Amino acid sequence: MTSQRAFKIIIVGGGVAGLTLANMLEKFDIDYVILEAHGEIAPPVGASLGLMPDGLLLLDQIGCYEAVRAKAANYNIETSHIRNSDGKSMSCTKGFMGHIESRHFYPMLFFDRQWLLQVLYGQLQHKKDRVLLHSRVKTVVPLEGAVSVVTTDGRTLTGDVVVGADGIHSVIRHEMRRLMMADEIRPGFVPEEEERIPCYYRCLFGISVGVQNWPDDEQTFTNGRGVSFLAVSGPAKRVYWFCFARLAEKKCGKEIPRYYTKEDEARFMEEHGHRAITESVTFGDIYAKRISSTLTPLHEVVFEKWGFERIVLVGDSAHKPNPISGVGGNAAIETAAEFVNVLLRARDKRRDGLLSGLSTSDVETISQEMQKARIRRVKGLVKTAHAMQALFAYERPFVSSIFHTILLPLLGPGFSLEQLSSRFVGGPRLQHLPVPVRPHAIPFKHELPAKPLGRRFVKYARMVFVLLMAFVLLIPLAKTTAFPNRPESPKPTCPPGGDCLGAVAWVTTSKMAQTAFAGFIMYGVECFRIGHQGTLLRVYPVLVAVMLLLGIDMDNKAVSLFAILSAYQSSLRPSGRPIDPHILKMALSISMNPTFLRLAFVVVHMLPIIACLLWPGGSLWKSWLESVPLGITTALLFLLGWRCLLDHNSEPEATDGPKRFDQYKDGDAPQLRAAYSYFFTMQAGAHIAAVAYFYLYASGQRDLWSSIQSVLEALPPSAWIGMAGHCLYSVWELRRLGFVTTREAAQAALAVILGQALVGSGAVWAATWVWREAAIAKMSTLNRPPLESSRHVGGEIKAHPS
Repeated sequence: MTSQRAFKIIIVGGGVAGLTLANMLEKFDIDYVILEAHGEIAPPVGASLGLMPDGLLLLDQIGCYEAVRAKAANYNIETSHIRNSDGKSMSCTKGFMGHIESRHFYPMLFFDRQWLLQVLYGQLQHKKDRVLLHSRVKTVVPLEGAVSVVTTDGRTLTGDVVVGADGIHSVIRHEMRRLMMADEIRPGFVPEEEERIPCYYRCLFGISVGVQNWPDDEQTFTNGRGVSFLAVSGPAKRVYWFCFARLAEKKCGKEIPRYYTKEDEARFMEEHGHRAITESVTFGDIYAKRISSTLTPLHEVVFEKWGFERIVLVGDSAHKPNPISGVGGNAAIETAAEFVNVLLRARDKRRDGLLSGLSTSDVETISQEMQKARIRRVKGLVKTAHAMQALFAYERPFVSSIFHTILLPLLGPGFSLEQLSSRFVGGPRLQHLPVPVRPHAIPFKHELPAKPLGRRFVKYARMVFVLLMAFVLLIPLAKTTAFPNRPESPKPTCPPGGDCLGAVAWVTTSKMAQTAFAGFIMYGVECFRIGHQGTLLRVYPVLVAVMLLLGIDMDNKAVSLFAILSAYQSSLRPSGRPIDPHILKMALSISMNPTFLRLAFVVVHMLPIIACLLWPGGSLWKSWLESVPLGITTALLFLLGWRCLLDHNSEPEATDGPKRFDQYKDGDAPQLRAAYSYFFTMQAGAHIAAVAYFYLYASGQRDLWSSIQSVLEALPPSAWIGMAGHCLYSVWELRRLGFVTTREAAQAALAVILGQALVGSGAVWAATWVWREAAIAKMSTLNRPPLESSRHVGGEIKAHPS
């Protein structure tokens, strides 16, 4: 019996995708060969490359990160600017690289593409016999149980899979489409797709050295009408730059020029060389110091088919974003990793545990599963890159003007960081290799305790919750209809101290302590969170205070409105959770100050009791109870909100030195836990005291449940339904994001429901926030020694050695 031929992958293209894939295959002893059309593997073509944390994590898994980082030794981006067409800064993020590294451990690196290729090629163990230069592919030939490629010099190589990693003008993609057109109709095959590839911009990019007045540590996006710039400092006094110019009209397919000449480039510079990039540097100044430059059209596309029979596409041959976002190389690395993941899963399912003998349908299934795993993410990346370009180039001038002149200053520098982080954390990992243990504040998707929920389900769940809260907010619910199917609750009788004293205890503990003061604390905490800058949550105390002053009945409905805003604007990432410790200390020193609490007790409790004793049967104490707690709460809310308004333009990174990144180290957590515990105790005590009062002094037979119901009825349904609904939705939000497991969320939700009767709505709110703060904070690995790395499998955490 003849032995089975060893499994082999033919990689066409020795660029980022091809060399990365080869390194990944070597980790699992999978045979491969690389066919590179050029005469050297890392030619000095003058292109630059941006590497993001999601791509660097994968390079770290295959042992390339340290070598890549060494290529960018002493490299740092201190400031990131967004500038107007005059070069004036409209937004500045200081300590930019430090923020990225604190959030994800891995930085954002810009350097020569050639340098990354050198690292990837140098890492290969079999480069001498498996990397073939001067090997341009001419055609692909399907065989029985195999596939062959024929090069332009007549060589034929046979393998089990052909991977097209040869860029946007992929020969392998064209060969795949040729074979598909010759075959029967295939699902997802669009014959005219190549003619639909759109091009909206052309780009002049290059590398300059020693540009006068250009800082060594800056990244700049410069806006303009129909044109935008990206310029980034690099190692060795380099500047990597891009000028994006919008075409007069969109071009598609064959209308797009394959390349531009140097004469085209000269005309391009005549048109745009005078434009400012900063206040002291023009595009012409940078271009004059160039060591390389290229003018090229920018394709923006995600192809519908990434594989056919034994052909698989990765990198730019399958998806090509606008380079303004810097995600093209990272997306290529991610797709290569996903291909390896699916390939190894197919191997693990086979009885013999080998890849040899994979059928054509098996390989096609692998390509389909790879595309299914990647398609949503790459479409999002391409769409985001186009939207980013449109915003900077003023495709819609009104929208761009509003964003850059109004929203951007209001949102602050944290907005850009959050947008970047949301892009980084969703990338894949190599599931069969350990993830190196690296301290970072924001977890990658694979590090979460549970799998995040699908977007469609999340959308509908949020809609239902918002409608419920709107119903509570807009439709008055009479207190008498809270429990329509049960007998009327027993009314309190006169205890030894007199009936009016009982009424004072009942009303003050139930209404003031549980609604007004609870709201004051929670609104104050949320408005000062770093992640809420530029949102209505930031100024919510002012809104509530103003509405109360205007006589709008918001004392019991403010929670519902707050819940609606939180559903859309709340920041639940560990990076957005913290509160400036100085602000927190100031707020707590006021609200928990013994002198303040004693004064509040005298004003709210003692004065109405004294008035009741002096004027029995009078209504003074009733008016006092209705106005004083509300007035105190209004004043506190207004002071908090006004402090937020004064602080809304402050930057969390304003502190110089390493302390500017302390916001990621949960320094506020002990103070928050202490504050929440204090208010939980205070409000739970008030609730229990009110229940005890009803139980001891109610007329008729003592009934604990009736006493609890009476206390619950003391609060308007709009208040306690809003509190309970907000708490339950917050629990669901953490499960949606994957921060807690389904079991943990169910336990927390049950505690919220039971807690309404046991400790009261205000105490439950405080307890839920204690649990929520801990659930979010534990996602960060900055504050705990990492003992082991972990990987996400089926919604569970399974540990393995690093």
